Amino acid sequence: MPNVAQAEPQSSTTTIFRVLLETRGNDPNIWVATCLENGYVATGLGYDEARDNIIDLLRTEVIYANENGRKLGTRATIPSALEQKWKILGPSDELCDLGFPTFLGIMAKHFPALTYSRERANYARFKLTNQNPVDPQPLTYPIQAREQGTIVGYEQIYGLLDCFSIDVQDFRDAFNSHYKLTSPVET
Repeated sequence: MPNVAQAEPQSSTTTIFRVLLETRGNDPNIWVATCLENGYVATGLGYDEARDNIIDLLRTEVIYANENGRKLGTRATIPSALEQKWKILGPSDELCDLGFPTFLGIMAKHFPALTYSRERANYARFKLTNQNPVDPQPLTYPIQAREQGTIVGYEQIYGLLDCFSIDVQDFRDAFNSHYKLTSPVET
């Protein structure tokens, strides 16, 4: 049975988030934490790091929302991209973890409709480039890198793509372009 942790952000009112913690299927050392209320995802090397990362991510997002007079956005119970990870997919269909700088570079170069702000060395918040700055409910998605701010888990990439309705194939194409990978020529 998967573990569920509860994070209580420090603020004038208490907010309780249910978080599902489970091991990644193909690597039992990597734990994935998914907030069941808003679909945010964090990963970590081990249970404790994943738990600490999701608590830190949620705390940062709640503080950011409160400081800007906004309510923490809710998208879905669990992003559909995360539900799809349990389906059997071919090996070329699955995204992989990426280095944080590489991920940010791919997003900046290939997805001009999105922009991000670096909140900390291991943390970036994505939003639409043309989003109205006074929008009371802006569409944002946080990415927190694990392993001392160096790695972005593929679950977070799927969550970001799902949040902004970006086709996974578009990200695969951007990844291939970044690494100058081409598909084999059919004869």
